[in-house]
Amino acid sequence: MHPLIREALEITQDLGPVTFVGAVAVFLHTKNTRESQDLDFAIMKPITREKLLDKNYRFITENGREKHTRPDTTKLTFIQTGH
Repeated sequence: MHPLIREALEITQDLGPVTFVGAVAVFLHTKNTRESQDLDFAIMKPITREKLLDKNYRFITENGREKHTRPDTTKLTFIQTGH
């Protein structure tokens, strides 16, 4: 299994159904990979800080913005699409 897809599956196991955009979406549609420094996905409802901490996710500040990382330091970008 491609490492990008393995990572995506682990995230859905941790957080429930999410819609991947960016590198994961490109790979699933074209089977081509591109360099990515993070995984981007859209969510309908906010994921609480407590839920992320329970799953050992971390919070870092980069360029004045809070970012989320998985325990293995993969950076995540959440794009909230719903209310």
